[in-house]
Order: sequence, then C-alpha cells, then structure tokens
Amino acid sequence: MAQVDDDKKRLILSRTISTLQSLLIFATEVKIQKYLSLKNAMNFRDFEAEIAAKGDDSSIKGTGVLATRSEIEKSLPRYKQDFLHDDVDVGAMNWEHI
Repeated sequence: MAQVDDDKKRLILSRTISTLQSLLIFATEVKIQKYLSLKNAMNFRDFEAEIAAKGDDSSIKGTGVLATRSEIEKSLPRYKQDFLHDDVDVGAMNWEHI
C-alpha cells in the first residue's frame, strides 16, 4: 500500500469534513421543505391567503390539470393539451382566468 504523506492526509480530512457538512445542510433543507409542504397541504387556505397577501414580487408558480372529458376532447389531437395549465400563480385569487 502506498504511503500518504501528512499534507495529503490533512487535505483528505478537510475535504471529507467539508463534504459531510454540505450533506448535513442538504439533509436539513430537505427536511424543512418536506415539513413546509406537508404543513401547507394540510392548511392550504391559509397558505393561499399568505401567498396572495405578499403581492406579485413573491408569487409562486404551479402546474395544474383540468382534465374533464370535455376539456380532453377539445384538446385533440394529443400534442395540443389545453387542459394542462403551466406557470399559474398559486395564490387563491389567480385561478379565475382558467
């Protein structure tokens, strides 16, 4: 087995610690996002009101499907999907135009 000098050991240790710190931060951010998603799903009316109150500068976009039989039949041929609405403001007052 090849010998690793002290400088390389320090470099490996430093990069390992840095990588582990980044992974811990990432894991925490994922848990926070999951918590917020579940919280907002349970109480979506308050979430919509909060988004609407913040104004246009902080709007959140979403994708929705209005896939009734009549909407799907209107959208034929299949490459034209009028029932798929993309880049729609999530706020409660913004669904009127659909």
